[in-house]
Amino acid sequence: MEDSSQPIWYTEYVNTKDLTPFVLHEVTSETSSMTDGIYCIDQNITGDGRSVEYCQKAWLLDKSNPYANLSWYTSIESIIPPCNTLKQKEKCLARKNDPGDCRWHHHKCTNAPDRISCLVKHCQVEWLEETSFPIGRPCRPFWEYCRGYNPSLYQCDQFWDYCKKRLDTDHPGWTYPKESCKDPRISNETITTCQIKWLEYKENPYDPLQSGETCYTFWNYCRDELERKYANWTYPIDNSYCENNPSLTCKVEWLGYDTYDEWVASDSSLSNDETCRSFFDYCRLQLKARYPRYVWPFVHPPTVDDLMPGRCCLDTPVETDVNSEFWGSHVSMILILV
Repeated sequence: MEDSSQPIWYTEYVNTKDLTPFVLHEVTSETSSMTDGIYCIDQNITGDGRSVEYCQKAWLLDKSNPYANLSWYTSIESIIPPCNTLKQKEKCLARKNDPGDCRWHHHKCTNAPDRISCLVKHCQVEWLEETSFPIGRPCRPFWEYCRGYNPSLYQCDQFWDYCKKRLDTDHPGWTYPKESCKDPRISNETITTCQIKWLEYKENPYDPLQSGETCYTFWNYCRDELERKYANWTYPIDNSYCENNPSLTCKVEWLGYDTYDEWVASDSSLSNDETCRSFFDYCRLQLKARYPRYVWPFVHPPTVDDLMPGRCCLDTPVETDVNSEFWGSHVSMILILV
């Protein structure tokens, strides 16, 4: 049985894998190649730098995409020294605390017009999806630097959107965490116990894809437990009586038969009635439960010794349970003659 504390779609959701990790195309002047798929990495989720390859439970609590703001990327500034400066990288290092921010300054300024025309001041989001560097565009070193800055965090934005869109499509109206079962047709209060009204339905009346998911799961649980404990249950309860007599009690003549079929077979005038069969079985069950050592018929007609065993008797039932209701049937009827 699935975990009833989670929505029915939960297992499917957390087992949804990222099948389209980000691919960073590495372009050089001689060749074009692709890196291996880059998955989302979020230290706040994994805590150890591992890739996030499946839809995350934590994302279910997000009202909006926490990765949608790409300001961390678009705020990366282009620091381009003048072309007439021979030591471009050295100047960059002097202006930046992180040497990594100056790695694209390794080239020499061999094309002054190209350097002067590079007016782009920050990394552009569309550069991440480009598979080649456009011919005639300046600032190629900065383009390459921006694309390799943190593609795994960019992939978090893409994968979060995919997980939520798929959940919205497959399970519209989903909610998390799981809500309590509420059905105003049955009660104005939260439903926390199996309902008698549910016995009237042969099939689950709730739609798990709409607002009745919690009630749907709870209804299934109640029905499974009912069938497990009472496999032959019926509803509504049959109110008919054996011999159409609501005052009828267990019959003495039934004591001589172990089954209802034996009793019916003993007299051709008797008919096979299911209501009487049920009552016969009930009486038999109660008799065995309450008096497991019952004796029928009596060995002889009851006498005063059977009903009131005591000092009047010659022998004492030393091998008999003195607390038994049938203690007297083991007492001798021989009286002491004076």
